Amino acid sequence: ELELNHQRIRRIDNLEPLTCVERLYLRWNLIKKIENLDTLTTLKELELYDNQITTLENLSSLLEKLFLCTNKITKIQNLSHLKNLTLLELGDNKLR
Repeated sequence: ELELNHQRIRRIDNLEPLTCVERLYLRWNLIKKIENLDTLTTLKELELYDNQITTLENLSSLLEKLFLCTNKITKIQNLSHLKNLTLLELGDNKLR
Protein backbone atom coordinates (compact mmCIF):
# COMPACT_ATOMS: atom_id res chain seq x y z
CA GLU A 1 0.00 0.00 0.00
CA LEU A 2 1.34 3.43 -0.96
CA GLU A 3 -0.26 6.74 -0.09
CA LEU A 4 0.85 9.87 -1.94
CA ASN A 5 -2.05 12.20 -1.14
CA HIS A 6 -1.66 15.99 -1.09
CA GLN A 7 1.79 15.93 -2.70
CA ARG A 8 1.11 18.22 -5.67
CA ILE A 9 2.11 15.37 -7.98
CA ARG A 10 1.64 16.31 -11.64
CA ARG A 11 2.51 12.98 -13.27
CA ILE A 12 2.31 9.33 -12.40
CA ASP A 13 5.82 8.03 -12.96
CA ASN A 14 8.86 6.37 -11.38
CA LEU A 15 6.78 3.55 -9.92
CA GLU A 16 8.82 0.70 -11.43
CA PRO A 17 10.32 -0.41 -8.07
CA LEU A 18 6.85 -1.01 -6.61
CA THR A 19 6.60 -4.64 -7.63
CA CYS A 20 4.20 -5.67 -4.85
CA VAL A 21 1.94 -2.68 -4.33
CA GLU A 22 -1.77 -3.60 -4.32
CA ARG A 23 -3.23 -0.23 -3.35
CA LEU A 24 -2.11 3.14 -4.66
CA TYR A 25 -3.58 6.37 -3.29
CA LEU A 26 -2.95 9.56 -5.25
CA ARG A 27 -5.75 11.79 -3.96
CA TRP A 28 -5.71 15.59 -4.07
CA ASN A 29 -2.88 16.01 -6.56
CA LEU A 30 -2.50 17.71 -9.94
CA ILE A 31 -2.52 14.61 -12.15
CA LYS A 32 -3.99 15.17 -15.62
CA LYS A 33 -3.41 11.77 -17.19
CA ILE A 34 -3.52 8.16 -16.05
CA GLU A 35 -0.22 6.69 -17.21
CA ASN A 36 2.79 4.55 -16.32
CA LEU A 37 0.87 1.95 -14.34
CA ASP A 38 1.80 -1.02 -16.53
CA THR A 39 4.69 -2.05 -14.25
CA LEU A 40 2.36 -2.34 -11.25
CA THR A 41 1.39 -5.93 -11.96
CA THR A 42 -0.16 -6.49 -8.51
CA LEU A 43 -2.25 -3.30 -8.39
CA LYS A 44 -5.85 -3.98 -7.33
CA GLU A 45 -7.02 -0.62 -6.02
CA LEU A 46 -6.35 2.83 -7.44
CA GLU A 47 -7.59 6.07 -5.90
CA LEU A 48 -7.29 9.24 -7.96
CA TYR A 49 -9.89 11.45 -6.26
CA ASP A 50 -9.59 15.20 -6.75
CA ASN A 51 -7.16 15.44 -9.63
CA GLN A 52 -7.51 16.91 -13.14
CA ILE A 53 -8.00 13.71 -15.13
CA THR A 54 -10.08 14.07 -18.29
CA THR A 55 -9.89 10.62 -19.93
CA LEU A 56 -10.13 7.04 -18.73
CA GLU A 57 -7.05 5.38 -20.23
CA ASN A 58 -4.05 3.17 -19.48
CA LEU A 59 -5.78 1.26 -16.69
CA SER A 60 -4.49 -2.08 -15.47
CA SER A 61 -6.75 -5.02 -16.26
CA LEU A 62 -6.12 -6.35 -12.73
CA LEU A 63 -7.91 -3.46 -11.03
CA GLU A 64 -10.74 -4.40 -8.69
CA LYS A 65 -11.51 -0.94 -7.29
CA LEU A 66 -11.16 2.38 -9.09
CA PHE A 67 -11.96 5.75 -7.52
CA LEU A 68 -12.02 8.77 -9.84
CA CYS A 69 -14.44 11.16 -8.14
CA THR A 70 -13.97 14.91 -8.56
CA ASN A 71 -11.98 14.99 -11.77
CA LYS A 72 -12.80 16.37 -15.24
CA ILE A 73 -13.91 13.16 -16.92
CA THR A 74 -16.57 13.74 -19.58
CA LYS A 75 -17.11 10.25 -20.97
CA ILE A 76 -17.14 6.70 -19.59
CA GLN A 77 -14.94 4.69 -21.94
CA ASN A 78 -12.02 2.24 -22.14
CA LEU A 79 -13.25 0.06 -19.28
CA SER A 80 -14.30 -3.12 -21.09
CA HIS A 81 -10.96 -4.86 -20.40
CA LEU A 82 -11.34 -4.40 -16.63
CA LYS A 83 -12.83 -7.85 -16.01
CA ASN A 84 -11.99 -7.84 -12.26
CA LEU A 85 -13.51 -4.42 -11.56
CA THR A 86 -16.10 -4.64 -8.78
CA LEU A 87 -16.24 -0.99 -7.73
CA LEU A 88 -16.08 2.16 -9.85
CA GLU A 89 -16.68 5.64 -8.43
CA LEU A 90 -17.01 8.55 -10.86
CA GLY A 91 -19.11 11.03 -8.89
CA ASP A 92 -18.62 14.77 -9.33
CA ASN A 93 -17.15 14.67 -12.83
CA LYS A 94 -18.32 16.37 -16.00
CA LEU A 95 -20.07 13.33 -17.49
CA ARG A 96 -22.45 13.99 -20.37
